[in-house]
Amino acid sequence: MVKLICPECGYENDSEARYCDECGALLESLGQQEEKSEDITAPISGDLIEERYEIVEVLSHDHNCSRFLAMDLENDNSMVWIKSKLANDDDELFDSQIELLKVLKDNEHNNVVKILDVFRAEKKMFAVYEILKGQNLETLIEKKGQDITEEHILPISIQAAESLKHLHALNILHMDIEPSHLFLTDKGVLKLTGFGRICSLDKPFTDNTVTEGFSPPESFGLMGGKIGTKSDIFSLGATLYYLATNSKPKQFSREHSFTNFIPIDDLERKISKTLEKIILKATKKEPEKRFKDIDELLESLNSMEEAKKEEVKRQERASLDFDIYAKSHVGKVRDINQDSCFMASLSTYEKSMVCKYNLLVVSDGMGGMAEGEKASSLAIRVIAREVLSTYVPVITGNDTIRLYSDDDLQDKASYIMKRAIDMANTIVFEYAQEDISRKGMGATLTGAFIEKDNMCVAHAGDTRCYIYNDKEGLGQITEDHSLVGRLVRMGQLTREEAMVSPQRSAIYRALGTSPELEIDFYQRTLKRGDLVLICSDGVWEYFPDKELIEIIKTCQSPKVIGDTLIEKCLDRGADDNATLIIFKVLGEENKELEKVDEDEQQEPVKEPEDNDNEEIDE
Repeated sequence: MVKLICPECGYENDSEARYCDECGALLESLGQQEEKSEDITAPISGDLIEERYEIVEVLSHDHNCSRFLAMDLENDNSMVWIKSKLANDDDELFDSQIELLKVLKDNEHNNVVKILDVFRAEKKMFAVYEILKGQNLETLIEKKGQDITEEHILPISIQAAESLKHLHALNILHMDIEPSHLFLTDKGVLKLTGFGRICSLDKPFTDNTVTEGFSPPESFGLMGGKIGTKSDIFSLGATLYYLATNSKPKQFSREHSFTNFIPIDDLERKISKTLEKIILKATKKEPEKRFKDIDELLESLNSMEEAKKEEVKRQERASLDFDIYAKSHVGKVRDINQDSCFMASLSTYEKSMVCKYNLLVVSDGMGGMAEGEKASSLAIRVIAREVLSTYVPVITGNDTIRLYSDDDLQDKASYIMKRAIDMANTIVFEYAQEDISRKGMGATLTGAFIEKDNMCVAHAGDTRCYIYNDKEGLGQITEDHSLVGRLVRMGQLTREEAMVSPQRSAIYRALGTSPELEIDFYQRTLKRGDLVLICSDGVWEYFPDKELIEIIKTCQSPKVIGDTLIEKCLDRGADDNATLIIFKVLGEENKELEKVDEDEQQEPVKEPEDNDNEEIDE
């Protein structure tokens, strides 16, 4: 029996067939095929094209189309991939495709295969492409199948949508998006290929040529038969459906009436409802129910990606661990230690929520030997009590005084600390007013409230908070509320001069000295490897920044650093009490919290060793 060869896919059809049973392309009569077969000769190795491209290997050949590897003799004999196509009866359409390929050549995009040259010779069109290493999605699905997860699908989806956005912006329809025309390089970059049916958005194809499984209903003449940008969106959605389900739905064929795709959940593939909703909307049988354009689809995909990044960030935040060390010494001159410090790492479980925080406070009493000790002790005990009573209601949403977004760590932390310190200030101030002998009683204070990766530092007085990491060095977070501190900020004293000034103990802001206390708040996002030091003036006044850095870099662990600092204070006279809390964020130093495991993300798309030379299948 005489067979008709499909000009698009090479499938052998019955002689009476009008459309290809394999791909749906319009078939030509045997006479037309024979006439064309006489017009095109098979390329062979060694042939020269345009005196520039020497054929190295013929990959495929039929009466209509040839694909081969060649050397570009004008470009250091670099290897290229060439597709030649015999002109059809519609010269206007053929010329239009050449012009559109030239537009793509002149407007490169990272997610579109690079077109190096386009020209017409005799009755054939030649398109010269870069050679890609990797595999197309069809091969990827065959090899990886069930191992392909949403973490792989989402970046592929976004890159594919970006490539389509580029084409549509150039007024070009692809018309043939399917897995074999989306190529994933060994670097994880998606490239759109397969431009055999591209056409102008103003003059789309109307010949009912289809790719069964991926062409939209309108390509079959259904749904009004109007071709447009939403047709490409459907094909992309169908490809993503295939990628997500590892199965090609039977409803996209001539033999089945088009219905909306089966929910992915029904196929026992586990992807999020958000991604499933995006894919099913892109593949709605009615064009008007799909995304209005590629920008809307891309916006949905990008929003989903941002949400996933935020989720990773939240999970990373919750996983931070700390090595904390505290130490206080009366020194060599004072009889009473007026410094107090508090450190606590607490976890509560309410309403199925795990609530964890760290509270670290250093307070230096003032106003007489005994009363200074009472002021600092009262301060840390009241703050600890108030933070404990306030934190859980705020985090679980039971605090009805204020409303917060779920992830507003800074606003929550500053509210909790201010409320606690205000209460401590009131209690110390009222206690001082009860007896004239307590006049001048008060305390300086620096406290850190840490939840996840956010550290809120509250400060009044001249206790200090420093932060150090290898990348940014040492920084003083707080500013001293002292006379010499103000002079340093004004540029009238150097830090070195301030450390030996006889007025260095003159404080103009402290807890308990007035009914209202102005508190400075500082917010910092902690990273793995950060080291934080909170200390009284009996510590920091003995160490210039350069020496502090050297001790931190040399000693590493918080305990060794803390012990070293206190020992050096004692060696240098320790005329004041010396108190410190020091902690380090555990884990790989300076590792960003947003960083995900790229190796795990890209594992399913790595190029197999035996696939190094797989070429573009157009």
